[in-house]
Amino acid sequence: MNDFERLFNRLYPRVKLFAMQLLKHEDEAEDVAQNVFAKLWEMPEKWSEDNLDSYVFVMTRNHVLNVIRYRKIHEIGGGRV
Repeated sequence: MNDFERLFNRLYPRVKLFAMQLLKHEDEAEDVAQNVFAKLWEMPEKWSEDNLDSYVFVMTRNHVLNVIRYRKIHEIGGGRV
């Protein structure tokens, strides 16, 4: 198992749960978690940092906030973005 797989197996369930608690929507939470790990895949230099867990959860929070903003714009704008 490589470093990314270990990272994914360790953090993915917690990241998805965190997103789920904030969004209250499982499909959106899964999308957020997948997006976070897709971005991490592109940043191997981050995988071994001491503060990686914090970094991942800040990324997750930011993605969740983007989803919430999109929802609000979509609701207010009548579906036009």
